[in-house]
Amino acid sequence: MSLKLDNIVSAVSEAQTQSKKRKFEEAMEVIVNLKGIDLKKGGKQLNVDVTLPHSTGQGVKVAVIGSGNFAFNARNSGAAHVLEVEDIEQLEANKDAAKALAEEIDFFIAQADMMPLVGRVLGPFLGPRGKMPRPVSPDTDVTNLLSEFSSSVKLRMRKNLVVQAKVGKRSMQPKIVAENIQAVVTSLERNLERGMQNIDKIFTKTTMGPPFQIQI
Repeated sequence: MSLKLDNIVSAVSEAQTQSKKRKFEEAMEVIVNLKGIDLKKGGKQLNVDVTLPHSTGQGVKVAVIGSGNFAFNARNSGAAHVLEVEDIEQLEANKDAAKALAEEIDFFIAQADMMPLVGRVLGPFLGPRGKMPRPVSPDTDVTNLLSEFSSSVKLRMRKNLVVQAKVGKRSMQPKIVAENIQAVVTSLERNLERGMQNIDKIFTKTTMGPPFQIQI
């Protein structure tokens, strides 16, 4: 059962028009309350990257780990950070810097042959945050990958049956935000064990505004 776009548009419009105006550009968020998942009994945790149909306008930061032409192309394509072997080795002796990088960056991409090094040095910081790199071959088109991640969000559920993500800006057209929300819910439906039956309620809100429920 797919979530009807008109229902999402209605809730997004309500959130945008009825929430108090702020002095900064608020994000639009989606909050999904889940049900029927017993995390204490080995219920499946969730950690999924979703490419949305539209950019969220939130300035997603992507770090690329690689060497040679792969690293060169990543620099020219606007990666937030490009890390080569020596950079990773330096982080091994600077755990504060490694932790700061893990906090700053939204997504990581790494050459597959560098994953053992990345896992050893950055794994303790990226793993708990659900940010382990996507491994790719050195001849992968990193420009296209960065473009894909620029309109991606991470859906993560660990200790609580709630998934929350930024899906746009308050100034965006309601339909644009709604299509992003629809993509999030479609991904959840595909990745949850019982699909929509695991979804209890869905809300949308501005950063500081109250939540408005989306009719399922």
